Amino acid sequence: MKKKLVIFGFTLLFFSSYLDNVRGPLLPILTKVLGLGYQESSVLLIAGSLGGLLFTLLLIPYLNHVKLRTAVFSVFVFGAIALGSSRFVASLPTLALFAFLLGATISVFGSMANILVVKGTKPESRASVFCLLHMMYGLGSLMGPTVTALLLQENAMWGRPLLCGIPVIILGFFTTPWILKKEQGEQEEVPQSAALTVFEVFVLVMFGLYVAGEVMISMWLSTYLMERWHFTVQGAAPYVAGFFVVMSATRAITFFGIAKNPSRERENFLLVSCLVLAVIFFVLGLQGYLWAFSLSGILGPFFPVFLARMSIVFPKKSRVILLWALGSNALGLMVCHLAMGTMADKWGVRIAYLFPGVLLTSAIALLFLYFAQEKKLV
Repeated sequence: MKKKLVIFGFTLLFFSSYLDNVRGPLLPILTKVLGLGYQESSVLLIAGSLGGLLFTLLLIPYLNHVKLRTAVFSVFVFGAIALGSSRFVASLPTLALFAFLLGATISVFGSMANILVVKGTKPESRASVFCLLHMMYGLGSLMGPTVTALLLQENAMWGRPLLCGIPVIILGFFTTPWILKKEQGEQEEVPQSAALTVFEVFVLVMFGLYVAGEVMISMWLSTYLMERWHFTVQGAAPYVAGFFVVMSATRAITFFGIAKNPSRERENFLLVSCLVLAVIFFVLGLQGYLWAFSLSGILGPFFPVFLARMSIVFPKKSRVILLWALGSNALGLMVCHLAMGTMADKWGVRIAYLFPGVLLTSAIALLFLYFAQEKKLV
């Protein structure tokens, strides 16, 4: 294992997840500050998904032509520009531009984190290391709504939770040469084709349904609680934070379980059970047992375990598959955020918030089809 690559990947994903989950609590605030409807203010998430899609897919050719250190430098520079642009948001068009840049930043930080860990691990340990990696996502996501609630307690400028990330980016920029010193002069990997087979597309669709379900639960939970149960931003924050605490805890537990006795059968059972339990807890939350929304974070292990599985099942295209997965997820999220915003305006947040359960249930159905097809490849 190349520890420097792994540790740096962990740090990048932590910061990416922090930025990602600051957006959820800011959605209802921006709706009021800019005088928008939910369909309009959801541009914060829709344009962000579009930016994430485009820039993640651009990484496929970009990483075929530049060194790893150069790519990381570029990510930090772009991130500083994106966060600084929050100061100029005053209307729907400027919100859309800012959201596009922020979404691109979040996605490329996350993509680089996953690529670094794939490069720094062996196949037999990858699933367990990925669980730890994406435990950092849970921790960063816990920090996002928590820091937002603290910084906005006295009606401070809404962009403060984002602007406080600029010093982190500056620090990362100047420490990159030292952290990735051993990467200097290394040959880049052989270019990988971006073309996909029918089965690879099917895998991406199934994975995308899961990601959309997970993100819709967490991103819209604050809005649901504020509209349906009349919570404040501070009152809703513990439920969102609880979701990510459970997510991180289950990923930590999974790390020890897989690391001690890795097997495909155990992984398959884990993938199915965590999704089924998540749907059950989500439904309980909708019935008024609000604590159950936090427990739906039990779906946490699915993302890292299945992402690692893809890099192993498609070893000759691991980087391309990862980037396609992360990029297509951004497209799916863009469509789902638009659908959520439209349904919320038309029928209310209470009805719109049923959508995440539909997405996760669909992912479970396709997961069983995937298992049947995977047996023919391994």
